[in-house]
Amino acid sequence: MKKLTGVLALSLSLFAGCRSAGDSSVRPDASSPPQTGTSQDALTGDAGASPTPSAPTALSDAERQAKEACLDQWLKARQLDPYGNADGTMYMGGTPLFNEATGETKDRLEFVYQKQPESKKACLEAGVAPPGK
Repeated sequence: MKKLTGVLALSLSLFAGCRSAGDSSVRPDASSPPQTGTSQDALTGDAGASPTPSAPTALSDAERQAKEACLDQWLKARQLDPYGNADGTMYMGGTPLFNEATGETKDRLEFVYQKQPESKKACLEAGVAPPGK
């Protein structure tokens, strides 16, 4: 029993030492997420508008479907996958839209528009307004 208590005490002290030595998975200030990339407001041009919780942009279902249909046609014509990369690209976790380290999920339209800006221009020329317009 004495050996077990010693092992337990040693393992707890090692565990505490590992955590305090700088665990990179824990942010020093976990209250606010780090800024990554362009803000939603900057992409949509609606600095004062707040998006609805169910959708990253304040689009109606019909607007969103029209934008996705235009984008999907544009991607298919260029033999790109639904995320704007070469067809057949494999992703860890199944999608590039989810960051497993931060738990953040990106909107597919905004992700592809940022990666392939010409897709957004092509859909604008086709008469599909950009997000938030």
